Amino acid sequence: MSNASAYMALTVDIFAVLRLYYNPDFSLWTALMLLLSGQLFAYALAGLSRSLLVLPAPMIWPSSLVNASLFRTFHEHDTYAEPKDAFPSDVDAEQTIAPTQISRKSRWRFGSLPKTSRTQFFWICFAGSFVWYFVPGYLLQVVSTISVLCLVAPNNHLANLIGDGKQGLGVLSFSLDWSVFSNAFLNSPIATPFWAACNLFIGFVLVFWVALPIAYFKNVWGSASLPLYGANVYTTNSTPYNISRVMRNGVFDNQAYESYSPLRMSLEFSWVYGIGFAALMSILVHIALYNGKEIISRVRETKTKHDDIHGKLITRYPAVKTWWYLVLLIISCATGIGVGVGAKIGVPWWGYLVS
Repeated sequence: MSNASAYMALTVDIFAVLRLYYNPDFSLWTALMLLLSGQLFAYALAGLSRSLLVLPAPMIWPSSLVNASLFRTFHEHDTYAEPKDAFPSDVDAEQTIAPTQISRKSRWRFGSLPKTSRTQFFWICFAGSFVWYFVPGYLLQVVSTISVLCLVAPNNHLANLIGDGKQGLGVLSFSLDWSVFSNAFLNSPIATPFWAACNLFIGFVLVFWVALPIAYFKNVWGSASLPLYGANVYTTNSTPYNISRVMRNGVFDNQAYESYSPLRMSLEFSWVYGIGFAALMSILVHIALYNGKEIISRVRETKTKHDDIHGKLITRYPAVKTWWYLVLLIISCATGIGVGVGAKIGVPWWGYLVS
């Protein structure tokens, strides 16, 4: 539940963009209803798919394993870290240890921290990371992205374009900010398997360090007149795009758009959009080709087979009725479509279903 509340709901982006650029007229309750409908819609989908995505043993979620490993480290008793006399001779090694015994005995040595418990060591690391975050985040932001090329040749435009970690390609750049690593590796570099991290890095090098600069210096799509990297939009003469000139009462005006200027974006920004849409379809195709048979067999076994120990243990408790999730799905979907269409915030009924 803590993970569910730790991340921002993507629906908030809709209202942030609307208030920032389009000056809409909707109440707090409208935003709240649309936000809750989207969250409950996703919750209902998760409940309907729990027998396929939660109960089977192969369905492991690496991001959840990080928390599970942390909690297990707090409470398990490892004999290899204890002195030889940690267990009395008359105690069976496989005997279950009470939580009070674990908290009292689970002490170990770590460098200059003798007899530090796991919980104490956790709070020491937590306090250190909390204090350090203010250094790259506020006090000395330059350590967030340190570019070797920019330091060697600060006045060289080409070197800055290649080496800048924020507005360039980031070649030979490194960081002392954990949030930079988290954003680069799908919010958790610890949870990302090594083979997946290598796959990400190889794809990043081929696309953004090889193909992107070649296309940029060859002026593909007229990109050389725009910044290489950035999320801003521009007109055909490379000036910042004034969105208010193509909007009439919060609605897009096609005639004003044609008379003003087509919208242009940086080459990197357009590639990110294109690769993102291509990745959605490639994921579906990959799953169908490599995991299609397994998914079909799992669907057939969902009512009779639970090969995960936690799935077996949870069967002792009364399960939530499937029709409860169906009712919640219908109500949340109808509420979201009604609010989106009735409040005229630019979200049609099909847009809500697709999103």
